[in-house]
Order: sequence, then C-alpha cells, then structure tokens
Amino acid sequence: GGENEKEEEEEAKRYQEFQKRQVQSLLELREAQADTEAERRLEHLRQVQQRLREIVLETHTTQIKRLKEMNEREKKELQKILDRKRHNSISEAKTREKHKKEAELTEINRRHITESVNSIRRLEEAQKQRHERLVAGQQQVLQQLAEEEPKLLAQLAQECQEQRARLPQEIRRSLLGEMPEGLGDGHLVACASNGHAPGSSGHLSGADSESQEENTKL
Repeated sequence: GGENEKEEEEEAKRYQEFQKRQVQSLLELREAQADTEAERRLEHLRQVQQRLREIVLETHTTQIKRLKEMNEREKKELQKILDRKRHNSISEAKTREKHKKEAELTEINRRHITESVNSIRRLEEAQKQRHERLVAGQQQVLQQLAEEEPKLLAQLAQECQEQRARLPQEIRRSLLGEMPEGLGDGHLVACASNGHAPGSSGHLSGADSESQEENTKL
C-alpha cells in the first residue's frame, strides 16, 4: 500500500508542477501581450498630443496671416479717412480770400501730417497689442498641452499596470477554476513581478526578488 501512496503522491506532485508551469507560461504570455498593448496605447496618446500641438500651430499661423491682412486694410482705411479730411479742409480754404488762403493751406498740411503720424502710431500700437494677445493665447494653449501630457501618460501607464497586476488572479480563475493547495497567490504574484509595465518602476521587495529567482528555476 505504501508504494501506491508514494506513487500517487509523486503523480499529484507532477500534476501540480505541470499546472504551475501551465499557469506560469500563460501568465508570461499574457504579461507580454499586456506590455505590448500598454506601449501601443501610450504611443497612441503621444501621437494624439503631437497632433493637437500641430493643430494649435497651424491655427496660429492662419490667425497671424489674417491679422496681418486686417492690419493692412485698417491702415489703408485710416489713410483714406485722413486724406478725405485734408481734401475737404483744402476745398473749404479755397473759398477764402487769397492772403488767408495761403496761411490756411500751410496750416492744413501741417495739421494733416501731425494727425496722420499720431493716428497711425495709435493704430499700430493697438495692432501690436492684438498680435501680442494672440501670441500669448497660443503660448498658453501649448503650455497647457505640455503640462497635461505627462499627467495623461502617467494615468494611462498606471491603468495598464493595474490591469497587468490583475492577470494572475484572472488566469487562476480561467485556467484552474479553484486553486489547488500549494499554489497560492504568493507564487503567482511573484511570477507577475517578473518585468514590469512600461512607464512605471517595478515594485519588488527583497522577499519578492528571492521568490522570483526560485520560480525562474522551475
């Protein structure tokens, strides 16, 4: 009877080892898949952020171009108004007596030059401020994108890491239904600690590292 018992024990032990290896193989496969998927998702997020930056820059270029065109139109319009004003003043002065007319025309020209210089300076100052506001707005959007990206990447990396950490439990449920004795969480967690998700640091304690080394010998 003792021989049979011993054989049965050996058989059970072999079966348990086989199950361990099966779990380990599946876990390694699923972890590799999880890492690939995590990398793909992180890369996709980086690309989305890059495209957003490009859109901001493209929009900005278009806005600057439109602003330049508008500035030109405003200057021409102002010049027209000033010329019309001068022309009206001259027409009026021409009705005066000769000695008054000369003095008035000189005064009209002097006033026109002063007014033109001041009006154009004021317009250019307003246009400059508008341009600065546009540039500042663009910088602010780019700054927000730059600040958000690492947060979003960290959030996604953590989400992937958490999904990866649940793999041992999921495999145990799907492959073994119930865990046989001697194959507790500890073993699987140690297996799962082999390598870690991209964008995160491995959290291995000394004890975990040792049990990991033992497992790799299996």
